[in-house]
Amino acid sequence: MSNMRKITAIIGSLVVIIVTLFTSTSLREFTMSPEHKINCAVPISEKLRHAKTSVFEAATVAQWKEIEDELDARMKIRALQCAGGYSPPFYVRIESTKKHLTNLSCFAEADDEMAQWLSIRKVGVLLAKSALKPVPALTPAYIVTDATIRNAEFAANAGIVQIETRDELQIIDIDTQKPILREPKGAMTVGPISANGRVFISGDGDRLKIRDTESGLVVAELRGVRANEFFWLDEASALYNKAGTQNTFITDFSTGKSFPIQAINKNVMRVVRIPQTTNQFAIFSPKTVTKIELLRTPNGVESRLMDEKQGVVFSGESQLSGLNADGNYFFHVGRQITTTALSTLLSESTSLESLRARFAVATPDPDIILLVGASHSASDNERRFLYSISKRTIVPVEHSRTIAQRLLYVSALKRQASVSENKIALFEVLSTHKTGLAENTAPVAKEPSDKKIDAGKSKTDNSATASASAPASAPNADAAPKSSASAQASTSASASASTPPATTIAPTASASASSAASGSAAPAPSSPPATAVTPSTPSAPAKAAPSQATPPTPPQKK
Repeated sequence: MSNMRKITAIIGSLVVIIVTLFTSTSLREFTMSPEHKINCAVPISEKLRHAKTSVFEAATVAQWKEIEDELDARMKIRALQCAGGYSPPFYVRIESTKKHLTNLSCFAEADDEMAQWLSIRKVGVLLAKSALKPVPALTPAYIVTDATIRNAEFAANAGIVQIETRDELQIIDIDTQKPILREPKGAMTVGPISANGRVFISGDGDRLKIRDTESGLVVAELRGVRANEFFWLDEASALYNKAGTQNTFITDFSTGKSFPIQAINKNVMRVVRIPQTTNQFAIFSPKTVTKIELLRTPNGVESRLMDEKQGVVFSGESQLSGLNADGNYFFHVGRQITTTALSTLLSESTSLESLRARFAVATPDPDIILLVGASHSASDNERRFLYSISKRTIVPVEHSRTIAQRLLYVSALKRQASVSENKIALFEVLSTHKTGLAENTAPVAKEPSDKKIDAGKSKTDNSATASASAPASAPNADAAPKSSASAQASTSASASASTPPATTIAPTASASASSAASGSAAPAPSSPPATAVTPSTPSAPAKAAPSQATPPTPPQKK
């Protein structure tokens, strides 16, 4: 009887032990892999834990699954590298394992690297989203702030404008005119906003911060990078210089990896995408333009040098350079205006003689660049000029509006923008009185002084396209455009006999070293130049909006 009691007690004890094992962490610890047990013995840092949660909240299910798989692989490497060769047996508890792990700084460094990688991946998640605000179907006539605007940048594919005043940074929804983000600017520098408007760049010395537009929170940081040396490439990557060096890097936010571009060892001034491609880019340095291609492989992104041209002198001033309306040409202005065909990297330069340009901006017509400037040798008031890329001619344009503090071309809205004081005025065509585009040496007669532009409606439809946005065109699709000579004769006949003709700057055409060496010409812009140079008859003034003065819209064609 006593033996039975002993046997029963033993069986009961075994049952308790088994139940305890199955209901406690002890059994789970016995089944852990050595790497998992090591990582549990030294938990991840709070910084890494926060980065992991932040990415998880922003990512889609598919994105998170991909990120989680790579994070697990990185955690395994953390354990193997920092355990110093120690591998705990299955029966050793976590508390006992911790005693064998002494290189805690290794674990801390691994956590910092993974937190940085996750922050970069979160930027990729935000860049992959749709536009924060859509491009509005109706463009407002004005964007108004409560302080003088020092700088303005429009998102390439979103209805968002980033505005700097003396004291504030404002990111505004173009459609509602309401700020998405507004904060004191202080000493920070501001970089480019992403194409979808989801993230923007701010800088504090050599520390660049990539920030969430909606919350203003810092998503990721890049050390040794200045805000004005950071360039978005596409919806998943960016290129930047390392401060104090001539080393250029690309970060792929879809993988979180960065790599140097061996082919570029000079300061990058500007980066633009090659038209009709998704992965080719032209990189402008002070005296060189380089074309690279990004190749995405299972191991990440690689860059390939495709072409390089020497002798293109580029100062990098944003108000004197940019893309034309269709993105096929890059222009920049100094003592001469130089246009580079992005498909070939061939450049052509035209001397500006005595003209000192303050602004150069694209127009809705891909063939025409608008220049604002005055003579070097005279105390002339600033004037506007039209430069034809295809004809390489430049002529003055009369205007009735005051020259703005700054001019922009907004590709997302297909509008020109005039920045003055606390307002941005948006126009289909900024120039008013036209004189007609002449050949290099022909004088240009003034148009009659009563050629005025209609007061625009408070909003204009973005879908009103080519015919409205071109400076002028032939009366109908079947009629041949007027030649420069006939345009001159027409305008001269209509001008008063007492009115002297405007002076045409006679440009000295000279191809750059790159195009001269090759013997080939750059391709012509997509829109015919003749349609941009024929004088047109303005329409009757439209009724202005009662609430505020509205900007002019282009004259209607005959």
